[in-house]
Amino acid sequence: MSRERGDLLGALELFAAAIRSAPGSHEVHSNHGLVLHELGRHQEAIESFSRTLILNRDHVPALYNRGLSLLALNRPREALLSFLRAATLQPDHADAHYHSALAALSIGNFRDGWKQYEWRWRSFGAAARRQHAEPLWLGDAPLEGKTILLHAEQGMGDAIQFVRYVPLVAQRARSVILEVHRPLKSLLERLEGPGAVFNLGDPLPPFDLQCPLLSLPLAFGTELDTIPGKEPYLRSSDAKRMIWSERLPRRKPLQVGLVWSGNPELKNDRNRSIPLERMVPLLTMPNVQFVSLQRDVRPGDAEVLMRSDQLADISTDLQDFDDTAAVVSLLDLVISVDTSVAHLAGALGKPVWLLLPFGPDPRWMLDREDSPWYPTARLFRQPKRGDWDFVLARVCEEIGKLDGRCADPAAVAAVV
Repeated sequence: MSRERGDLLGALELFAAAIRSAPGSHEVHSNHGLVLHELGRHQEAIESFSRTLILNRDHVPALYNRGLSLLALNRPREALLSFLRAATLQPDHADAHYHSALAALSIGNFRDGWKQYEWRWRSFGAAARRQHAEPLWLGDAPLEGKTILLHAEQGMGDAIQFVRYVPLVAQRARSVILEVHRPLKSLLERLEGPGAVFNLGDPLPPFDLQCPLLSLPLAFGTELDTIPGKEPYLRSSDAKRMIWSERLPRRKPLQVGLVWSGNPELKNDRNRSIPLERMVPLLTMPNVQFVSLQRDVRPGDAEVLMRSDQLADISTDLQDFDDTAAVVSLLDLVISVDTSVAHLAGALGKPVWLLLPFGPDPRWMLDREDSPWYPTARLFRQPKRGDWDFVLARVCEEIGKLDGRCADPAAVAAVV
């Protein structure tokens, strides 16, 4: 059929015709809604799923997909009701449980959110769970006299965010082994708590228990007001900082690190990343020296990067997160899309401005301009899907307050 061939508009026409022929078919309405959702027409999709549910109130696919469309429209409270209803009707619906976790965490319902988040291992497209013979620890057993393995499971930003729990585990256990991505190893060797830090996949010493890093909030029963690591919990290398203090350009009074894109292989990357061309107004701000903390520069951004004398490119010299941490510690501010560098700046206690899409990751919650995870973070959110111009105009205005004046519009137009 058209949808299976990737012809979503053709599929939409077919389902519209099917609805005219069989308006009482809940399956047709449900499939019509699914195509609308895939086309990004989420409000129309919700209407189709609602018609499905009028015809069959217990239609699990419509409940689940309606929740997805509601999440896409930043309506997690309504989405949560759809997901929970789907999970009640079909208790083994892993994706409904998993997305109910995301919705709950978005609205600050940590008690239910972390519990449901354990369904992530069974959700569609999830990475395979690491298999260990040693028991999983979720805070339900004493750690006295035990050695526990804490291991990274998702991206490097996730690891940086949740290693804040390592000192708490270390207070209870005899010893903590920390297993993380290779670029993080040297940085996290200075973290308080672990007896040893290993690269993911390296041979490990014996241990008694194990826990993925993103299960630690559940293990500690984390609520909004009990998030640990409010103070900086990572620190940069003194030696690296001395090296980079000699290498960083200091042509302007204000030193600002910049990250504009994330990993292109991630599903939501097209929503969170910004073409560097759209950030040119920032790069013309007077008295600001921008430093690119972007490790991987996409071909479309390379030309903009080369022609900007206010954006210093040091990417080829950033060997790992120890280098990046040293650079961040020397800057006045980091401006970043939702990537690992934003987490790094927050964990180091440096001011960081996050540029967030309309439907951000649940960790950034709703509406607020601050973050309970990182006290030095300030959140700049899209008011509607794709509206980076609004976000960047606000950032320009706020930098103007730091810098003393905004960029000249004529100069911006000339550069673009």
